[in-house]
Amino acid sequence: MKIYSPTSEDLLTSQISLAVRELRLWQALYALARQERCALLHGRAGRLLKISHDKHILLEQLEKMEQDRLRLLNRYPLRSNDPFPARDSIRQAAAQETTPERLVLLACLQEGAYFLRQQVRHLTQGNCTLASLALERISALQSYLVYLAPFQSSPAFPTGIPHQLAKPGQPASPTDVHSALETISNLRHQQRACQAVLQLNQFLTQ
Repeated sequence: MKIYSPTSEDLLTSQISLAVRELRLWQALYALARQERCALLHGRAGRLLKISHDKHILLEQLEKMEQDRLRLLNRYPLRSNDPFPARDSIRQAAAQETTPERLVLLACLQEGAYFLRQQVRHLTQGNCTLASLALERISALQSYLVYLAPFQSSPAFPTGIPHQLAKPGQPASPTDVHSALETISNLRHQQRACQAVLQLNQFLTQ
């Protein structure tokens, strides 16, 4: 049985396919980073959590793509004195066996992915700053609620619910209590969303 041995042309074709995948993933991450910026500026916690979920999926796909790239490179026997980095070895090895247009295509795809990666990194750094500021604001609001009125524990809210909200010595009305509980719930939701942003974005700012 004849054993098929991939040529440099075959490996270059696979490398181009991987470069296309990488470019599309970074395009999607760039779009999500812009959406994340808008959600942070408008305090949309639910939207932030959805974006974080979508980014997590894309990052997993990006990691899998990099593993596929490494497996592809391992199929190509590098020379011990190869002057080119492993990432470019296939392109360099195929230079004598393919048309210049295909090499230009691969180079353009890789440069496009690099440019988008830098843009995503820049946007993500700003988003992390906004998320940190939002967490500080949330902490300040929570402290203000504690200062505004004494709190008493409740099975639904072990950390406490408002006991007095309007004037000292006067019991809070049901409306005041409901409003305070809703505020606390919203703050916690925003807090979780901002924490998710910071936790996930650390992989994009390295």
